[in-house]
Amino acid sequence: MGFLFVRFALAAAALAPITLARVTPRTLFVGGGIVLVLASGYLLQTTALLFATYLVSVTGSPLAPALYFGVAALISLAAASSSRRPPDDNP
Repeated sequence: MGFLFVRFALAAAALAPITLARVTPRTLFVGGGIVLVLASGYLLQTTALLFATYLVSVTGSPLAPALYFGVAALISLAAASSSRRPPDDNP
């Protein structure tokens, strides 16, 4: 968890000189909401990875590899079929 704090603190310190001149109350409100959502997502993900097994943390579930390869194959077939042109009838 300390890594996330250092990561966000470094990012804020790097961006502060650029953005401090343009700060309004509205940007603080909207940016604060975005930061809360993003930080809570990172925090929840990091906490979940502490308690997940290797298989679940890598694949999401035991069925994920099969679903991934199935979807990847369907996307490849759709891309291949949509990029082909029918042959010209003119000799």
